[in-house]
Amino acid sequence: MTISLLIWILVFLEAFLIGQALFLWIDRNHIPGEMPAWSFFIGLAVIAGISSIFSLFSPTGLISNLAIAIMATCSFFYLRAIRPSIPWRKMPTSPIILGPLFLAFLFSMAMTLRQVSNPDTNLYHAQTIRWIESFPAIPGLANLHGRFGFNSAWFVLNSLYGFAFLGGRSFHVLNGLVFFIFTANVLAGWQKTSLPISILGFGSIIAGVQYLGSDLSSPGTDSPATLLAWSMMWLILLKQGNFANRDWFALAIISVFAVTIKMSSAFLMISLPVAVLVLLRSGQKSVAGKLIMIALLVGLPVLIRNVITTGYLVYPIPSLDLFTVWWKVPLERVVEEQNGILVWGRLPGESISKAILLPISDWLPRWFNNLTLARKALVFFGVALPFIGIPLHLWGRKKFTAGFLGLFWMGSLFWLLSSPDLRFGYSMLIPSIFLSAEPVLQAMIIKIGLNSGLPRVKAIFAIIYFCAILGASNASANILNEPFLQPDYDKVKVQSCQIGNSNIQCAKNYGSCSYHAFPCIPHQRLWVRMVGNVYADGFIGTK
Repeated sequence: MTISLLIWILVFLEAFLIGQALFLWIDRNHIPGEMPAWSFFIGLAVIAGISSIFSLFSPTGLISNLAIAIMATCSFFYLRAIRPSIPWRKMPTSPIILGPLFLAFLFSMAMTLRQVSNPDTNLYHAQTIRWIESFPAIPGLANLHGRFGFNSAWFVLNSLYGFAFLGGRSFHVLNGLVFFIFTANVLAGWQKTSLPISILGFGSIIAGVQYLGSDLSSPGTDSPATLLAWSMMWLILLKQGNFANRDWFALAIISVFAVTIKMSSAFLMISLPVAVLVLLRSGQKSVAGKLIMIALLVGLPVLIRNVITTGYLVYPIPSLDLFTVWWKVPLERVVEEQNGILVWGRLPGESISKAILLPISDWLPRWFNNLTLARKALVFFGVALPFIGIPLHLWGRKKFTAGFLGLFWMGSLFWLLSSPDLRFGYSMLIPSIFLSAEPVLQAMIIKIGLNSGLPRVKAIFAIIYFCAILGASNASANILNEPFLQPDYDKVKVQSCQIGNSNIQCAKNYGSCSYHAFPCIPHQRLWVRMVGNVYADGFIGTK
């Protein structure tokens, strides 16, 4: 726990200071300390962009960490220099907030200290992080294992803050930190929100515990991308469609960051051109220009890494075939990878070659019938409720809220009709439901005369809830059993196998390589060969 907490503090301070400096850069009226959670997310996005640039040319390690530390320090002095006489906004000190906040911290930390349970971590997350820690971006790395082409800024961040360059283990504590920041952001907003907004906010916390809690010990990409999307939803609920410049800035950068983490968040990218157009129409050309600059800093490095490791701008989407490079993954392998993703989301376990040919009228009803009743309800309401929510928001003159609801709804439909694995759908379904329910819930609460904030009632409910889930998750045992260090990656059995012109390690059971056996791939690939004498020279695949 001790090391994990120290990493949390370091990451929060660096990201928070950088995010605060960016807010002040676009708005000289910004009061230091305001919007702390969104400052953290924006700062973390910039850190991901900068460290991703470094990772293209060298392994992540001491130099990258020093660069980020210097940037955070400069951000602090920038804040003091620009607004020297303005006191920083103080953090909440009310027991109504601090009580639930402390319990949320214990839960987030306890789940971070569990053994990794996400099977994809042993399959490719850990190995991908190990490659980033050990080498610069390698041409054709995805030829060695298709999943190594699933580039994500999140893997770069986990390699940056894994601190493997110190000679010990590689830590993976960021998922738990992001969950805690999201939860703290919702809880901190309780003092100034109405009861309906508070209900929806706490509903998102409950959804996070239910759907994402088991992923907090992993460096996986599902939970951070989902929590960023939900953070956008929370900002939309708080602002009720009345967005200032920095709100548009936050929504746009967080959306770009979410897409660099998980491509299933792609529909959120529409927020960027919308924000730019709104700023331009309001005469804020400078802010719009700065927004575009930061968005490019956050987004471009991942696209460049895609081209280096796969030969494609976005992988595995063979239609975006823009480059002719010697290391490009053969087309049939890309199609095979794409089909595997689609079939796994639709009918997992079935033959890929047969299931990919099924019409939507066949596979979609079968997929839906295989869901539990609760998941069927989630999908139904996520798709159906926006038909009610969008008109209600437009009737209430909240066109931007209606627009963002439409964005989440389109994302839900795209998810449903392509690869509807629920892990990829939570980021769109929950905002579709909650933003649709908000005007209805507001009207109901006002009708029965309970529109006061009820802060003490909310705090008591939150305390009871967190105490219950802390007991159910056996959190105290996790924290007491791991007082200093987070549990290490699994140690798995591997065996020697071949690629075209060299030997390598392959998984012995279930395609699991984990972290320590390196380099390791799930199965031998005789159609792949090393280009030179060292891994950094790259890999090429034959047809």
